[in-house]
Formats: sequence, structure tokens, C-alpha cells
Amino acid sequence: MARVQQASKTDLAASNFFMQLSERLKRYRDLVARCHPDKTDRTKLGAFSKEFRQHNNALFSLREKLRATIPNNRKYRIIHDDRAFLGHSVLTNIAPVMELPKYIERGNADALQVYEYGLHTLSASRALTSALGKFFANRKESNAVNLPKLFGELREGFGAIYEPKIIFSGANLRTRGDKDLLYKLFFDIFHNSEKAGSTKIRVSLKTSGPKVKIIVADDGVGVSQKMKSSLFAGKSGFFEQTQRSGAGTGLETGKRIVEMHGGTIRHVGPNKQGKGAVFEIVLPRAC
Repeated sequence: MARVQQASKTDLAASNFFMQLSERLKRYRDLVARCHPDKTDRTKLGAFSKEFRQHNNALFSLREKLRATIPNNRKYRIIHDDRAFLGHSVLTNIAPVMELPKYIERGNADALQVYEYGLHTLSASRALTSALGKFFANRKESNAVNLPKLFGELREGFGAIYEPKIIFSGANLRTRGDKDLLYKLFFDIFHNSEKAGSTKIRVSLKTSGPKVKIIVADDGVGVSQKMKSSLFAGKSGFFEQTQRSGAGTGLETGKRIVEMHGGTIRHVGPNKQGKGAVFEIVLPRAC
């Protein structure tokens, strides 16, 4: 009994740190929004640079405190494995944002691109860390979530970091649940597709009675017969045949998120061309 209680306390500690990270990322994103290349008073760029450094340092300080506090075992691999933690929270991709004030000061033509990249990356990072905070606390909100809008935000956030093109089609449908957790669910699926060498990820929506059926199909290396039995059970070797890094935690976490929402997720097989992987996610439909 004591062991279960300790694990619960550790989960809550992890949740607390992730929520702190999420709040810091939100404040950083709000700061970037105030530093538009065409509207910022250049006399204030020195102060902006200082604030950017403070936010950046605080984020990595929080990460190190998180790692020092939470035990390094399989359950918390997402915290300690750089490929898992950094792949999900996208902290490694925030580094270029810190240079934005310098780009503006020098009149660099890439300043607007860095500005937009910063907004999208920090928005994605905030949603992902907030989702992890809720996930470890086993807590979710219950709101109507517009799925086309969610996928639009995912396309911006994911596209700022990774290369596969996300193509969306289907009806204007809503589900009921936690937007941040659902953001993480699909971000992880897209991230797996990217690791599997996909160039295009197709997402389609349709109704299925009182449910919403979401089909995600990519053109990557697909899922071997050997992998199928452990696909949703942690490190399944999903990335092995690509010879690229990846901790394989996304589908396990995603399955739990789907179940938290009263839904199901399954691997259907390859796409219609006999390539890649197709996943079907079924969630409750909101009126």
C-alpha cells in the first residue's frame, strides 16, 4: 500500500513540474507575440533579449529539477530519456527563438520567419507540457473540442518543427474532452509517422453513430507483424527499422489518453497503396 501511495505522490510531483513548465512556456509565447519584427520599438530590444534569456534559462532549470526529483525508471522514461522528453515537449526547438531580438536589431530578413516559428513552437510546447501535467495527475477537462480547428493548430505547431505535410479532410465535427490531451495524442501519432520516414500524413473525419471516427494514414515504413503485439505497450521497436532515434512512448501514452476520453484506438494496417500505417481513433461525438 505504501508503494502505491509513493507512486501517486511522484505522479503528482511530475504533474506539478509539467504544469509549471506549461505556464512558463505560455509566458514565453506571450513575450514573443509582443516582439513582432515590424512593430517592435528597437530601443526596447535589449530588454527583450534579457527577458528571452530569463525564460529560456528558467525552462531548462525546471527541466533539471524535474529530472532530479522524479525517479529514472520505465514509468517516467518520458522525463529522463532525451529522445522522449525533448521529442514531446520540444524544448530543444525553442533555442532559435532566443535569437529573435538580435535578428530584429540587425534587420535580418529571417526575423519574421523566426517570430512565426517561435509562436507556433511555443504554442505546441505549452499544449504538450500541459497535457503531460494532466496525464500524470490522471485529470482531464471536459469541453467541446472542434476537431478541424484542433488539427489546424496541430498543422501549424507540428509543421514548424517537422517536415511531413499534414493533409486534412472531413466534416466539421466536435468531440468532448480535454483539448491539450487530444493535442498530445495526435502530435505523438504524427511524430511517430515522422520517425517512420513519412512525407505525407492524411487525416480524415467522419461520423459513426454517436461517435467520431478519425483516420490517420501515413506513407512511412509501416508496422511489421512483429511490432503489432506490443505497439501500444511502451518501447515496441516501432522506430527500429528506420534507424532513427525515438523512445517509443507516444502510442502507449496515446492509448491511455484515448481511454480517458472513453474512446478506442487501433492499428488498421497499411494504406490503400499497401504502404505506411493507418490508425483509427474513435471518440465520443459532441453535439
